[in-house]
Amino acid sequence: QAVERLDVHLVYNTPHEMPLEAELQELARAELPRGRRLFVERVERSHSKAENLNHAIPKITAQYVAIYDADHQPDPSSLALAVSQLKVSGVDCVQGSTYIRAGCCLARGLVQAEFFVVYFVMLP
Repeated sequence: QAVERLDVHLVYNTPHEMPLEAELQELARAELPRGRRLFVERVERSHSKAENLNHAIPKITAQYVAIYDADHQPDPSSLALAVSQLKVSGVDCVQGSTYIRAGCCLARGLVQAEFFVVYFVMLP
């Protein structure tokens, strides 16, 4: 099911200018499909994800919020699945699964097994 409105807040920190910043600002100014908005904001004097979130969260007006790190590669259906779980369960927060996609096969398997036990067995 499609959402009527989707706001994307791209909030980041960097100690120096990056060429990509101008491209991101251009994207934010571009015409987007109806109901879609992109906010791009560099948080001055920020040194962490927590500072970036503290800066952005007061500006968010959406009913549902998803937070991704720049290196996340979410499954295409993960956001829709999370929202549907929020709607039917009545809970206020869900956490997505973590899958390690790089590294040694054995180490990757052990970390994924640990995540599975913690998030699907101990904290369902």
